[in-house]
Amino acid sequence: TLDDEGLAGGIAGGTGDTAGAATTATGTLTFAAGADGLQGIALQPYTGKLGAEDVTSTWDSATNTLTISSAARGAIMTVAVDQTTGQYTATLIKPVLHVAGADENDATLALNYVVTDKDGDTASSTLTLTVDDDMPVANTVVSATVLDDEAQKAVGTGNAGGTGDV
Repeated sequence: TLDDEGLAGGIAGGTGDTAGAATTATGTLTFAAGADGLQGIALQPYTGKLGAEDVTSTWDSATNTLTISSAARGAIMTVAVDQTTGQYTATLIKPVLHVAGADENDATLALNYVVTDKDGDTASSTLTLTVDDDMPVANTVVSATVLDDEAQKAVGTGNAGGTGDV
């Protein structure tokens, strides 16, 4: 689980909050390459919704990294995959624009990946990531008391009826 709360300006807690504030998540993609051996693992391009926002992605085969972006805000998150072990690291770069609601509305992202063995056979599966929402906090406002200078008898006689007097 990735968490908006860990980003700059994130707000911890809230109704339905998942504990923690991680902006990176790691794990291992499950696969078996068989006797042919592993040629590679590739996350498939994703186009769709991430929370309430339309996103697209690009796979960089040189760095084995999928970058998920929106047209309006640029890169939102990346997912890098180790080609030998299948270990992945997902990194949240910007907060996800979650769907509207009164509580923390987690967003999920299902990314397909393809494993290819050395003679070109393929198998596919899905990596599902969750991004925990942060929610705003409304604080109680304490009203201020206006102190009339006529009440300050210990200092002097005050300024009864002066300009701007309350």
